[in-house]
Amino acid sequence: MFAQGLWLEPYFQKIAFRIIAILLLMGLVIYFQKKRDMRWMAAWISVKSWIFVAPIILIIAGMPAPFPFIALAIASIFGIKTFYQMSALYHSRSFAGLGFVFTVILAWTAYNDLYWLYNLVPMIFLGALTLCPIFKNNSENMIQYISLSLIGFLLAGWSFMHLSFILKAPSGVYTLLYFYALAEINFNVSRLIFKLQKKSKKIFSNISLRLSYAGALTSLVCTLFLGHALRGCLPERELWLPLCLALWFFGHWGDLFLGVIRKDLNITDHGIFIIGRDDVLNRMSKLLIFSPFVYHYFIYLGLL
Repeated sequence: MFAQGLWLEPYFQKIAFRIIAILLLMGLVIYFQKKRDMRWMAAWISVKSWIFVAPIILIIAGMPAPFPFIALAIASIFGIKTFYQMSALYHSRSFAGLGFVFTVILAWTAYNDLYWLYNLVPMIFLGALTLCPIFKNNSENMIQYISLSLIGFLLAGWSFMHLSFILKAPSGVYTLLYFYALAEINFNVSRLIFKLQKKSKKIFSNISLRLSYAGALTSLVCTLFLGHALRGCLPERELWLPLCLALWFFGHWGDLFLGVIRKDLNITDHGIFIIGRDDVLNRMSKLLIFSPFVYHYFIYLGLL
C-alpha cells in the first residue's frame, strides 16, 4: 500500500483510464444491441452497473494506507454475512457474532504480518464454535451450524484475506486491481456469452446452468487479452500469462463451488452483475480459491 495514496500518480491514472475505457467501449457496443431482446438488455444493465461501480472501487484503491486494507477487510466481513444469510445462520447471534469477531482478528493478524497466527485463527475459531452448543445447552442442528460457520469463515474470511498480504506489498494495490479486473472480465464474459447463445452446451449442468464451453473459452481469450494489456500492474510483467491462466481456472472453480452451495440451499443466482440484485459474496467468488494459491506462488517467487 502507499502512504500518500495513488490518485495523483500518472501510472494509476493510466490504469484507471484503461479500465474505464474498456467498460465504456463494452457499454457502447451493447447499448445499440439492447433493443434486440431481453438478453442484450440484461447485458446492458450489467455493464451500466459496472460503469457506476468501477470508479468507486478505483477511488478506494487510490486512497492512502490503511484505507484499501480496511476496505478489503470490510468486504470479507460482508462476504461472511452474506454466507450466513444464505445458510440461515444469521439469526443465530452466537455463531454469526463469532464469525464477525474472528474475521476482525484475522484482519489484525494480516495487517501485522503475523502469518503463523493467521493460520492458527481458523483452528481457534473451530474451538470457539464447539463451545456454542455447550453454553446453549442445546444439540439440535449444532453440527450443521458449526460446519456452515466454518465453511463461510474459511472461504470469505481466511481464504479471501490472503489478498491482504499481497495488498501490503510495495505495488500491492496495482496487483489487486489487476486480479479483480481480470476476475470480473472472466466471470462476466462467460455469463454474457451464455446468455447470448440460444443453444449452449453446459459443462456442469447439475451445478451451474450458466457456464458453457463457448463462454469458458471466450472468457479465457478475453482474460488473456486484458491480462496482457494491464501486465504493468504486476511486480514482474512476465508473470501475466501464468497468473491469467490461474485466475481463469481458479476463478471458475470458486464460482462453481459457490454455485454448489447456492444450489443446495435453493438460492437463485441472478447471473451477471446488476446493482440491487447481487451480493458481495458473488463478487468475491472468483477470488476465493485463487487467493491462497497466488499468495503462496508469490512467496515461492520471493515477491513477498
